[in-house]
Amino acid sequence: PAAIEPAAEERLAPRAEAAGAAGSAESDDASADSPAADEEQPASPPSERGAVAPAAALGGQVPASPSGYVPRTTWANIVSKEDKLPGAGGAAPSRTAAAGDTPVRRDTILDYLVFLATDAEARSHAPQDSETATPGADLPEDLEKFRNHPLIDRGVCNVVHPRHTRRGMRNDANNCYVNVVVQSLLPCGALMQLLSHCARSDPLRPFYTGMTRLCKEFHSQRGKTDPLNVLQLPHVKDIISQWQALGAQQDASEFMFYMLNGMHEECNWKAVPRPFPSSSSRTPASSSAAGGGTSDAGGALDRDEGMVEVRSAGVHEDSPVVRIFGGLIQSSLRGNNAKSASVSLEPFNHLTLDISSEGVDSVRSALEAYCRPETVDDGRATKRLQFRVLPRVLVLTLKRFSYNKDTGTPQKVKKAVQYEERLIFDGDWLVDEVEAQEYQLYAVICHHGDSANGGHYNAAVRYDSDWYMFDDALVRQMDAREVMNQMFTAYILLYQTNTRVPLKP
Repeated sequence: PAAIEPAAEERLAPRAEAAGAAGSAESDDASADSPAADEEQPASPPSERGAVAPAAALGGQVPASPSGYVPRTTWANIVSKEDKLPGAGGAAPSRTAAAGDTPVRRDTILDYLVFLATDAEARSHAPQDSETATPGADLPEDLEKFRNHPLIDRGVCNVVHPRHTRRGMRNDANNCYVNVVVQSLLPCGALMQLLSHCARSDPLRPFYTGMTRLCKEFHSQRGKTDPLNVLQLPHVKDIISQWQALGAQQDASEFMFYMLNGMHEECNWKAVPRPFPSSSSRTPASSSAAGGGTSDAGGALDRDEGMVEVRSAGVHEDSPVVRIFGGLIQSSLRGNNAKSASVSLEPFNHLTLDISSEGVDSVRSALEAYCRPETVDDGRATKRLQFRVLPRVLVLTLKRFSYNKDTGTPQKVKKAVQYEERLIFDGDWLVDEVEAQEYQLYAVICHHGDSANGGHYNAAVRYDSDWYMFDDALVRQMDAREVMNQMFTAYILLYQTNTRVPLKP
């Protein structure tokens, strides 16, 4: 990968999300002092989720294992230095590669999750009296250790007492956008517990390897407070180098979802379709949220207001990332004189909120505008967006960068936008049967600077009940009032619910 060269200034022009990652890996086992322990403890008060890029079908068939589990090829594997190894989606159950090749791990919790999903799909098509219909009948020996694992059976707590060290990060190559993303993901208890059971060396999963190594630096170095240089971690440096080699700009929002989408592609499975619920039924928010997936079956449903045609935006995929950050948006379109409405469903792992309108001065008013019915097709139809599934971790990006058609250059929206420490969605923003979730603010990523072409990032992050400002190597405590006063610079807001996240497919 291309080397990282310091730039004259940090460029922040919005661009389409790039796919891909790089990562080399060494062969060593995950240790007991990983980011989180098996038995997590829920956090005490204070009070208590944009689009997941589907893994590309890129070809490259890999021989099936005895259990019928076939690895997938993803963009993460295509751009990886390990691209000669088989696909990066799931990993075949065999512990080692062919003779003479570098040993490849096949015994991680990610392999077990993909096995469970593959096994469940195979059983759904098998005769009831066949051996295949027995759950886990073909479970590889290397994965037996996860059969009754509490992380799988009970799920993980989304909010836990922090166990990482409050540690600054060096900014030696205009990498403050990387620093704030890392600091903002560390308090995500569900993600940290998952990473604690991932291999520190998995050539097929460079994103997971990089994140596991990175987070371990904050969890295993207890008492170590000297600033961490992220560029000294080869696995992470490779990912950043590939990100820059793709021509991506140094934007914190894009980099965060580059990382999340990369991990999603490295471990995902087809979501199990669920029946479209009727308007008269009152199921919990999470017929999907409780089960984890974000897939609804397409088709039509006879409702009081007429026949509703349901369409799905592509094949929905499930993954640990979807379980934590994923939600589902329902878009309804109805002609003025039509007896039926067309409903499409689209997964997301973050929301980008337009704040350019004069009437938008807060996150709540931006969400109201996002869900407000609008007339389309020259007034002949009405379109409306609502939330069908809410994520456990809600990531909101304020659209502070836009393109000025008059000047032909990007510009920054520098208006003040208020946000709440406690956020509950209004009923009008939700599909009828969805119950509102209570979100607690836990990180605010700020962009400082008057231009869309440069600037600096820092982040206010909650550590248990206290707040800290992470400004590269500088770490200082701050009070809640100062956090809520970042109205002119707030760019990304991260909220989480005090719930459990089910990992089992």
